[in-house]
Amino acid sequence: MKQMLKKAYRIFAVMAVFFCPVFFAACGSGEGDGLTVEDVSGVWVQSLSDGTKTMELKEDMTYSESIDITSGVPISTTNSDTYRLEGDKIIVNYSDYGMESEYTVEISGDTMKWDNGKAVLEFQRK
Repeated sequence: MKQMLKKAYRIFAVMAVFFCPVFFAACGSGEGDGLTVEDVSGVWVQSLSDGTKTMELKEDMTYSESIDITSGVPISTTNSDTYRLEGDKIIVNYSDYGMESEYTVEISGDTMKWDNGKAVLEFQRK
């Protein structure tokens, strides 16, 4: 009887070692599941060397942006269009130009960073 219990215990231990990580991974913590509209929506400001860029990401998956250059001859431009979220990425649509830009997004507190592999844009929640 003791031999059977030991064997059963060993089998259980081996199964636990192999299957517990699978069960815990399946449960997940919610982190890494991707961005939500609630994560990104709001007004975000990027400080530029010669002005500011303001992005308002709306819950209806549209955005408006304005760029205000303050050095030299002041220039102000605005744009609005749509965006979508895919995992940890935001894809910003520029319909007027027939293009879109994709960024990997990282949010920490009131800071949001967009990384396209060439540059990192850093925004502060307003």
